[in-house]
Formats: sequence, C-alpha cells, structure tokens
Amino acid sequence: MSDVDVRRFKAAFLKAMSESDSSDAPSAGISIVPLQQARLAWSTARGAVADELGRLDAELRKAFPDAGKLFDRLNDVLQVYDERLIEQLDAALNASGSDRADHHGAAVETLAAYRSKLDADPVLRHIDSYPSRKLNLTRTLSDALASIESELRP
Repeated sequence: MSDVDVRRFKAAFLKAMSESDSSDAPSAGISIVPLQQARLAWSTARGAVADELGRLDAELRKAFPDAGKLFDRLNDVLQVYDERLIEQLDAALNASGSDRADHHGAAVETLAAYRSKLDADPVLRHIDSYPSRKLNLTRTLSDALASIESELRP
C-alpha cells in the first residue's frame, strides 16, 4: 500500500468511526472503561469480603464445634450486597446508545441502595468488631462503593 492509500484508508476509517459514534449519541459520556473499572472494583470487594467471611466461619466453627448452623448466616451478608451491580454493569458494557444509559442508570440506583444499606448495617458492624481478628468488611465495601460511584459519575 502506498502512503496515499494508507491516508485514504485512515480518513475513511476515521469517518466511519465518527459516524458510528454519532449513532451512539445517547451513550455519550458513558465510556466503557469506567464501567469495566467499576465492575472489577465490585467483584474484587465482594471476593475479599467472601474470603474474610470464610476464614471467620472456619475460626468460629473450630472454636464452637457444637454451634451447628448458627454460623451459616455469615454468608447471608453477601446476599445483601449481591451480584446485581455486576450484572447491570455487564449489561451496560454490552449495550449501546440509550440501552447503555438505561443500564448505567440502573447500576447507579443499585449502588445507592447498597450504600444506604451499608450505612445502616448492624450485622457488618458486629462482624467487624469480632475480637480475635480485625475485620474491615464495612470499610472494604464502602471504599469499593465510593470508587465505583466516582467511576459511574457522568
């Protein structure tokens, strides 16, 4: 290919890209990168909390072998802070135009609901105060939600 052909190809490619971008005008301002970063942040935070809860569960079961199902509810914490946000971010990542904006909006609403629950969650605060180990589950989730909130801001 000659330099002229390369320049023509580049010009045609850039024109096609700008036309493609204009068809996605309603999603302007909702970039894929922040959505990916938000998804990764929530997935990582949930994983860290699940790991800590697993270690705490093992420690409690060892210390209190006759407790039966008493500690089964530890993992219920993650049912409150579920994977809905991940699913909504995935949907936004796979959508375009107004669909992306709709999924982005749903993710922002879920984020607000999580933050509201976290601010008033006595179970997490109680777990965090377990005397034999310093747990920061509330802080882990709070930091992740703050990071995600900054990523999702238009």
